[in-house]
Amino acid sequence: MNIKTRWCFVALFFICNCLYGQGTQGFFLNEPQDKKAEIPKSFLNYTEPLSPATVEVNIDYNKVLATVSKYLYGNNANPYMTNIISQPALLDGIKTLAPQVIRYPGGNISNVFFWNAAPGQKPHDVPDTLIYPNKKPRREKFWDGMNESANTLSVNNYYAMLKQTNSTGIICVNYGYARYGTGSHPVQTAAHLAADWVRYDKGRTKFWEIGNENYGNWQAGYQIDTTKNKDKQPRYINGVIYGEQFKVFADSMKAAAKQIGAEIHIGAVLVETLREKSWAASMEKTWDNDFFKTAGNAADFFIVHCYYTPYEQNSPAALILNTATTETEKMMAYMHQLSADNHIDLKPIALTEWNIFAEGSKQMCSYINGMHATIVLGELAKNKYGMASRWDLANGYNNGNDHGMFNHGDEPGVPVWYPRPAYYYMYYFQKFFWR
Repeated sequence: MNIKTRWCFVALFFICNCLYGQGTQGFFLNEPQDKKAEIPKSFLNYTEPLSPATVEVNIDYNKVLATVSKYLYGNNANPYMTNIISQPALLDGIKTLAPQVIRYPGGNISNVFFWNAAPGQKPHDVPDTLIYPNKKPRREKFWDGMNESANTLSVNNYYAMLKQTNSTGIICVNYGYARYGTGSHPVQTAAHLAADWVRYDKGRTKFWEIGNENYGNWQAGYQIDTTKNKDKQPRYINGVIYGEQFKVFADSMKAAAKQIGAEIHIGAVLVETLREKSWAASMEKTWDNDFFKTAGNAADFFIVHCYYTPYEQNSPAALILNTATTETEKMMAYMHQLSADNHIDLKPIALTEWNIFAEGSKQMCSYINGMHATIVLGELAKNKYGMASRWDLANGYNNGNDHGMFNHGDEPGVPVWYPRPAYYYMYYFQKFFWR
């Protein structure tokens, strides 16, 4: 197939999906919510200018670019940002921000998180140490979801926080356990654990993810100790394995949802664009195509992550701002092409983590990052993304290299939970633009 023919096929596939498929927004538009203008109760009168206008704006109301999903304004919570509900300043800040959807428990923590574990406990088939890139076992910090202490966000407090901030949830279940579990049937055991969370959830959460960035060597389960594994899984993960095991999780979780009379949507982790850099592992470069070889159309939606700018580079403002358009368009174009190349249905796209990687000049905490955020939101709407969750609500200052939207308390001279510039940019964007 020559290049011209290939792109004609991609274009035809795109048109068919827009007309007959669920497209890239799908069920994320199932609960439309019209934006109502809030008329100010007080105002100031100004004298009308007599000089001619220097700028003219024309709006064509008949030209609709896209219906905007209310789930584009989301954010990420995590277990290390306190229980939230005992922090009124943080809770009020989140409620005012109105992110609509908040993801939990991670991030990387998702693959070492046991939602029903009591403090200090973990399943008997979970090893104390896991293997990471240096191939040396490292004692792992596992997280327990039933820890109700004030310094961590438990499952129950997550639900309470969602209710108090008028938000919905998206939950990322522990997929890594299917790889590093030492029982006779680790995949089935991990899938059952995920299904039990669906039952416990009782229909409160519609959106679920199977693992976090499972293609990355920084994830628990990317490498396993084959001497402890009992179902002959290979040392390193790949897209084929994830596709096979994704279906086991999805089947178990959908069956659990049916038992409780709930409808859920389950997302699969994909690499957001074609990996061409030399640093990318060969498995990472083939992850998406390999996933579809075994999973086919099993996923309800596709999950991508993007940190827009070059990794840990002191990127200037112009470069940062330009990526908001180029990378957002590139990801969506790649999702269309990926679906066409693999002859699978194009599913709704959820960008469940996004921010910038630029550092060295406090870019992450700057108003430039806020400007970047507003451009990203507009591009997400224009390119018909179904959902997006920014990373994250609170992290650690790290000399200005902090993704957190709120100060966690370690930024010099700044009150705890004080919002950073991106907060105000995202607040006002949603205030004046929704649907």
